[in-house]
Amino acid sequence: MAQALLLVGAPYRWGGSRADSGFDCSGLIRHVFAESLQWRLPGSAREQFRIGQEVDRDALLPADLIFFSTAGSRASHVGLMIGPRRFVHAPNARGVVRIEEFRGNYWLSQFDGGRRLILRA
Repeated sequence: MAQALLLVGAPYRWGGSRADSGFDCSGLIRHVFAESLQWRLPGSAREQFRIGQEVDRDALLPADLIFFSTAGSRASHVGLMIGPRRFVHAPNARGVVRIEEFRGNYWLSQFDGGRRLILRA
C-alpha cells in the first residue's frame, strides 16, 4: 500500500506501467506489486481479475484488488484497497493516480468483485 500511495498524483497514461511516464489502472497495480513484492502480475484488469482468491465486498481489506465494470465489460477497471472504504487507482485520461471513496454511489454501482493476492494468517 505504501508503494501505491507514493504514486498518488502520477499522470494517467493508457497502457502505462512506469512512474516516470504514467499509469493506466492495471499498469499501476502491476507496478505496485512488482516494486513491493517482486511479483509479476498479468497485464490487464480482466486478467488480474482471474488470479487470487475471491473476496466479498464487505470483507475487503487493505492490499486487496477491487474491480469495476466501467466500460461495459466485466472487470474493466482495477484499484487497490488502502483502508476502510478507500482505494487508489488510475482513473482515466483526464486524471492522475488518486484516492477514492469506495462507498460512493458510482463505485458501488460499478463494483464487479474483489480479489486477495496475499495470503493472510
